[in-house]
Order: sequence, then structure tokens, then C-alpha cells
Amino acid sequence: MLGSLGWAVDTMLKSFQEPVSQGEYDQLMSICNALYDIGDTEAFYGGSEIDVPGGAPFQVFDLNGMMGVHLELNTYLDNHLRLLSALSQNQEPPAADICMVGCTLLPDYYVRTGAEVLEEVPQIKAELERMERDYEFVASGITWEQVADRVKEYKGLDILQRL
Repeated sequence: MLGSLGWAVDTMLKSFQEPVSQGEYDQLMSICNALYDIGDTEAFYGGSEIDVPGGAPFQVFDLNGMMGVHLELNTYLDNHLRLLSALSQNQEPPAADICMVGCTLLPDYYVRTGAEVLEEVPQIKAELERMERDYEFVASGITWEQVADRVKEYKGLDILQRL
């Protein structure tokens, strides 16, 4: 499921400009449900680790920070699916959900791996600066092409990369 997130991002971006097919909608729904269910898996709590070049291994449980990144992704995707459904039925769309904005900070990982002051972790500093630039970007009168370029850039981010 986590390997499908790139496709989901691309499909959601596309959906702001044109309707998605029923198959695409169903696949997004499947990913949404899997994001909700991952918190009940052994992989989430079982200590599975992913090597991080130049850093401590990343554990799936490190996604628990900021109220559970997997749940924030689930909530965001669920809200997007509700938006698509409302638009397809000429109904009032739901309010935008911004809960996941801070999810890329990964405080659990940095606390678990020895950070004493989160605000001093270079990756967190860089991410907070990126968030500020994102706000300025959104407020600047952007085009869909610029949004697509920014999404492509986001997909290449490695928020665990050593700085």
C-alpha cells in the first residue's frame, strides 16, 4: 500500500483538473482503507525497520508522530474522496482538511534516535522552512503547471536525508 502512494498523489492531482474513472476512485478508496488498517498490523508494532543511510534505522512505528501519519494520510485521502464524490453529484464539497501539514516532521523518529530539542534537528528545521515556502507558494497566484512541478519535487523529497 505504501508503494502506491505516488500513484495516489498523481491521481489526486489529476482529479483537481478532470474527473477520475470509477477504477481510479476505487483504487484510491482501497489505499484509503489500507492506510486506516495499517495501524493494526504486526509490521506497524512489530519493530520492522528500514535502513536510513547515515542515520538510525526508521521503524514503521515512527509514523505515529503528529497523531499517526498513517491516520492523517487516511483522513486526507478520505476527505479527498468525499470531495470527488460531492463534485460528481453537484453537491457542496466538504471543508478542506489541513491536519497532515505537519506530518512530515517525524518527531517520534528524532526523539527515539536521540534528539533532545526537536527544533534544532536539521531535517525538522529544513522541513519547517519548506512549509513556510509552501505557504508563500500557495498564496502567490499559482498555475496547475507550477503545482504539478511542486508535486514532482515533493515526491522526490527524503525527509530522513542527512543534511
